[in-house]
Amino acid sequence: MTSIIAFDFKTKQLHENYQIHEVKSVIEQGYYLWLDLTPHDLSDCIELLESLNIDVSALEPNEECEWLSYFDHYLEFTLRETTDELSEQVAKIVQVILAENVMVTIDFYGAVFMQKMRLSYRDDFIKVAKTPGFLLFELADHLISQFHKTLRVFAAHNKLLQKKMFEEVEETVFNEASIMINDLLNFRRILLGTDEIFDELSTRKCSLIAETAQTGLHIKSSRLEILSRELLNERDSLTSSLNLYLGMMSYRTSKIMHRLTGFSIIFLPLGFLVGLYGMNFSFMPELKWDHGYLYFWGLVGLVFVILFVLGRRGRWWH
Repeated sequence: MTSIIAFDFKTKQLHENYQIHEVKSVIEQGYYLWLDLTPHDLSDCIELLESLNIDVSALEPNEECEWLSYFDHYLEFTLRETTDELSEQVAKIVQVILAENVMVTIDFYGAVFMQKMRLSYRDDFIKVAKTPGFLLFELADHLISQFHKTLRVFAAHNKLLQKKMFEEVEETVFNEASIMINDLLNFRRILLGTDEIFDELSTRKCSLIAETAQTGLHIKSSRLEILSRELLNERDSLTSSLNLYLGMMSYRTSKIMHRLTGFSIIFLPLGFLVGLYGMNFSFMPELKWDHGYLYFWGLVGLVFVILFVLGRRGRWWH
């Protein structure tokens, strides 16, 4: 549903519920407009956007990355919000257009940070807003808050996954860890892309963005850098735990093989003796001895005792 809000920063007046055909006259009266659109509204707003010298052919969501473009009469950029559903990372895209006396947002997939902005902008406008740049700050503030919430979800799941690694041995641990690492990398790419946009908006001279808004965006850009480092710490922590887990599994395997080797050393000579006297030659003197059977077991016992003592001293089974 199309939402059109008019701001008068001199009188701190806010007006809503305008119709599309009233937009031009409202702008001419000196108000600053925020057009909050959904994809279903675009067809009804094409004529209006074209009258504002906005190229409507470029209003398509970019699923791959964030981007920022400058045009003669406006600038356009995209923001992406990540969901906090693990292994189901879906970027919710919001396209933002800044023109003279108007900001257009197109919420393609119902981003949570846009929903929060729609609830808070009235109070913030009355309490702190001095220029239209407060809308940009609102966008950045709510988006980064959502990023922070998503990071907390990742951190909690990361902690549970690391705990699980040292409590049970299952192949699913490797699958969960690989999914987690992939989600962290995707999340970081979105953080870095958003950071580049806010950094560009905060440093480049542009008549459409007030200096006070650029200062606020610079602070938010710094916050994104901190979140990116925290995200790297989570990934490094998970990777280290996974390497430690694999090292422990390798150590346990080597201990088992060490014990098996120790037992093999004992039974290998005994197997040789059994094979030796199991041969079917016609002439074997030991078979004629009166006590040959006892001598055989005595030899077996002697070999076993010698190897067992050597194994105890050599720690073959530890």
